[in-house]
Amino acid sequence: RCRICFQRHTPFGGALKRIKDDIAFAHIECVNQVPETYFEKELVREDVCGLERIPRARKKLTCQLCGKSQGSCVQCAKKECLWACHVSCAMEVNRMQLTAEHQDLDQVKQQRIIEFELESKEDKATGKELAFRGLRCPRHLQHR
Repeated sequence: RCRICFQRHTPFGGALKRIKDDIAFAHIECVNQVPETYFEKELVREDVCGLERIPRARKKLTCQLCGKSQGSCVQCAKKECLWACHVSCAMEVNRMQLTAEHQDLDQVKQQRIIEFELESKEDKATGKELAFRGLRCPRHLQHR
């Protein structure tokens, strides 16, 4: 069971990596998309860290896809949007779109339900460009 999304097994597969100093595991995609979590050994994706930094509020969010409020969800990157889901649920919904019969790549891209993307933003204090992960919910994916 993933310690981030609390899914035992997800249909999309979802490789699991061990949490540092623990016998528990987390999905690689969950670690990549939940902002507070990271790999201590990034290049080899080992030693998951940061679970203790996940805010209680994130753990109380209800997934708009499965309806459960257990595990940590990520919210839409659009300010003021309350839409949230488990990373594993988003991956599964997108996987179903990708495997739909008779669809070419352009059609799949247009029908994607949720999108995780790397965005950049300037740090006001330092003026440096910072990269961050963002989720676009179905509504805001359409209106970028």
